[in-house]
Amino acid sequence: LAVALSASCVSAFAPSKNHLATKSDISQSVSQPKFQSPSFLTNNNSRNNNFQLSVAAASEIHPSEICPSSVTRPNDNTNPWEIHKFGGASLADAALYRTVGELLITESSGRIMDSEDGDGEQQHSGPIPTMAVVSARGGMTDQLVAVVDSALLDMNAAESALTKAVETQLAILKELAPPTITDEIEERMRKDAKDILSVVQSLRMIRS
Repeated sequence: LAVALSASCVSAFAPSKNHLATKSDISQSVSQPKFQSPSFLTNNNSRNNNFQLSVAAASEIHPSEICPSSVTRPNDNTNPWEIHKFGGASLADAALYRTVGELLITESSGRIMDSEDGDGEQQHSGPIPTMAVVSARGGMTDQLVAVVDSALLDMNAAESALTKAVETQLAILKELAPPTITDEIEERMRKDAKDILSVVQSLRMIRS
């Protein structure tokens, strides 16, 4: 869930049209945003009429003008991407990870909506390409700050604080997935932890 779903994953995240779902308010969804050129991109030089840079400063540019439909609507889907943002409090433990996962699956399966004909009938939207953007697990940032603060006084305390942060995250991971999936992730996390300690040790030496 920490990785945004790629276009190749959409088919697995978009059940058939027979799977009905309703809109949930737990996450924030954004569909087909519009972009506005920043004002600093406009530069009209009155001294040199040959140099005029004006990049549609006040105009709106639709994503379809920037990205091909294969990006905005993957796998020839009739619906555009929807992006869901989850804060750290939404990912504080394994149960909340499951809740987020179920929400994303439900959202990707589509929803019931009023017919465009305005005849009062309802229709299914069809599968919706779904992407997740997540913050660090609730409390993780504070734990990592504690690692740095501890290192200024005692590297052993810093190592203990980092171990606690890693083990807490691994406990959630192992509750959600089997060893065939978690073993490789655990190996990378422990390697990253060693790298973090090396960096913190170097900073401590520079400061001293």
